[in-house]
Amino acid sequence: MNSIQAPQLCDTSEPPAPGSYSTDQGNVTQVVPGFHPVYTIPTKNGASNHTKEFANAAITDEAHKATIVTSKGMAGTAWKILTDEKFAKEVREEFERDRKEEEII
Repeated sequence: MNSIQAPQLCDTSEPPAPGSYSTDQGNVTQVVPGFHPVYTIPTKNGASNHTKEFANAAITDEAHKATIVTSKGMAGTAWKILTDEKFAKEVREEFERDRKEEEII
């Protein structure tokens, strides 16, 4: 991401910001590794998804750029998993460790 001037921070020490999230990705990641990126589309008055205000914000150049940068990050991660066996193995092993820890809790 640095190569496209969009350094990213993946801080999992804090819970995600409150928001209007709607996805089945949580169900999927109970079975296989996955990730669900969260990025900001700036809105007036903090409008949330599925509102006219959010739709208006989502068609701006700023929102388009944020979406493209996030998409490139997702694609780069997928490419690494598909082409780097060592990395894919590390992802799978961490997923399995996390699942075992959740079973203990």
